[in-house]
Amino acid sequence: MERKKSNQSSSGFLNQLKSILKEESQVLKGSGKLLSGRIAIILFTLLLTPVISRLYSPEDYGDFSIYSTIVHVMVVVGTLSYPLAIISSSKRNSLSALRLSLKSIFMSLIISIPSFYVLTKLNLELTGLEFIKKWWYLFPLGFAFSALLFTLKSVAQREKAFGKIARINTLESGLAKTLNIILGFTGLTAIGLVISDIISRLIASLVLLKGKGINRLFLAGGNEKSVDLKEFPRVALPSELLSLLSNYLAIWFIAVNYSTEELGKYWLAFGLASLILHAMTTSFQPVFTQRILDAKSQNNSINLNFLMAGLGVISFTVFIILILIPEKFFTLYLGSRWQGVGVYINLISLWFIFYFVDQVLEHSLFVFKKGKFALWANALDVTVQLLIIFIAFQNNFTLYHFIGLFVLAKVFISIIRLSFINISLRAASQ
Repeated sequence: MERKKSNQSSSGFLNQLKSILKEESQVLKGSGKLLSGRIAIILFTLLLTPVISRLYSPEDYGDFSIYSTIVHVMVVVGTLSYPLAIISSSKRNSLSALRLSLKSIFMSLIISIPSFYVLTKLNLELTGLEFIKKWWYLFPLGFAFSALLFTLKSVAQREKAFGKIARINTLESGLAKTLNIILGFTGLTAIGLVISDIISRLIASLVLLKGKGINRLFLAGGNEKSVDLKEFPRVALPSELLSLLSNYLAIWFIAVNYSTEELGKYWLAFGLASLILHAMTTSFQPVFTQRILDAKSQNNSINLNFLMAGLGVISFTVFIILILIPEKFFTLYLGSRWQGVGVYINLISLWFIFYFVDQVLEHSLFVFKKGKFALWANALDVTVQLLIIFIAFQNNFTLYHFIGLFVLAKVFISIIRLSFINISLRAASQ
């Protein structure tokens, strides 16, 4: 009798699992399209990285990290987080958010040009910031094309054009790496990395714009005074900005208190680990966000336990493998002057095990109008990072000790955020 009940229980579980898999098949299918494009990017990047790491020095990567982090912050501020509104608002409000984002980019570009010019007149003697004085005009240019591409990708996500996004991601990454090598052989230093980044984003934006008249983008219908849209500059913008700062504060602290060489090693380690994180995040986040948005609009239930468990298994499997790769492998792979990168990758991967699930589900908070939760979590993150920087500065921590403490804090914050997201989504979806 007990065996019969056990068999019935097992059969019931398998039927339930089959039902869930069938229901979430579109999530798996959409994610698969994006991930297939990202796999090509990963393989292409891994193939070319040993060549690029021998053409550019750790100092070059340190200067590039200053450029890249500043541009990313400018994109969040300059778009006022309207790209997030495009993917998580109603269709009418999404069209208005598109117009507002493009207008905000234009105004921010006009403001940033004289701002960076004035910045060059200041006495910037801090480590790494000399790069800003010499190449100041590239920062507004990098911002403009990065912000435009970010906005256009949000439009494609809204239209569920995941295959198109995958192709654009492949084009952008492949072009940037190819230009890295070409410009590296000409003898260019960090500026070669910057120019490659700008040109690749420009071309990717032009390809996305193909078939779309720019006038049609600006004249799309919608109500720009929507209360829903006002939430994004007021809540989403500070939240997104704090999220970036929580990661970039450590980079800027390394630039000022250690050396550009070590900053470059950390940046390359962060980039290699992020290559996998970004591939998985950009493959799952758009599809998950749209799945949750569709369920909300249609008043359908969401298999949240199944989705979160699946993401957790994927993340743990990928990043635990990365942690187990010995440090000597990375030195052989990148070249002798990159010794120490493997230690950074091991530390960063520990954090990314939790960070991946966090990133995939974060935008869903805005779908359920729970953006303030994300804001407070990111504010806590920045506060913890500032506290770590203060402690490290007062006690003259070695760089490895500082990064280790930073990663442990990020793991702690990610666990809190995941609990926060889980509770919020369950409450909102009931």
